[in-house]
Amino acid sequence: MNLVRKSSRRRKSRRTVKRIKVKRSPPKVEKKSKEEKRIAEFDVTAHVLVPKHVKLSEKEKAELEERVGSLSLLPKIKHSDPALRGLDVRPGDVIKIIRPNEPVPYYRVVVEE
Repeated sequence: MNLVRKSSRRRKSRRTVKRIKVKRSPPKVEKKSKEEKRIAEFDVTAHVLVPKHVKLSEKEKAELEERVGSLSLLPKIKHSDPALRGLDVRPGDVIKIIRPNEPVPYYRVVVEE
């Protein structure tokens, strides 16, 4: 009789399942601090160390393509680059970068991310 009781206790303990309730909190909305807002509003193109970026017209782009050959040989610049913010550029456009101390401009082809 004693053995029967012990085995039935074991069975009951195996059947017992502990349930844990997981409480989900609503997603947190990140609030930007004053410093983060200031950084987001900062105009990078106005900084002294950022060279001037100019979008080439179709005519200038064709002339450059004659000189260089294929525009795919030019270095790339991402569409999201902060220096291109006010230029309204699209992938495939060519950007002319003019540095003040260098006589030769640099060219970049705009690409998607």
